[in-house]
Amino acid sequence: MKRLLVHIIATLCCAHAGGIANAADAFKRLDAAAIRMHIAGKVITDGSHWSDRFAARGVFDAMELGQHKSGNWRIDGNDMCVTRKSRKPVEDGFEIWLAEERIEYRRDGVILTTAYLRKE
Repeated sequence: MKRLLVHIIATLCCAHAGGIANAADAFKRLDAAAIRMHIAGKVITDGSHWSDRFAARGVFDAMELGQHKSGNWRIDGNDMCVTRKSRKPVEDGFEIWLAEERIEYRRDGVILTTAYLRKE
């Protein structure tokens, strides 16, 4: 009985760990064509604090804690590049990873933020 219980617990632990790995593996990096297809014309948001709107023709609009930010976006290789308008514009480049409606901005394998993809 004790041996059976240990086996069941070990099996459940392995299944749970596999589920976590499968969830992480569900994210796929988008290439340039996939970014245009999935991101252009959509909004990426955390649902409450910020949103990034990637409009057609490279227009970028963001809302961060109630403050509007505008700029431009473009694709460089397979990275998304965003330039926010300010006194001294700064361009930020990152990878886009997608799993269903979940999005991750990543740079050099590091997750910068996790959010959700929404229609405009």
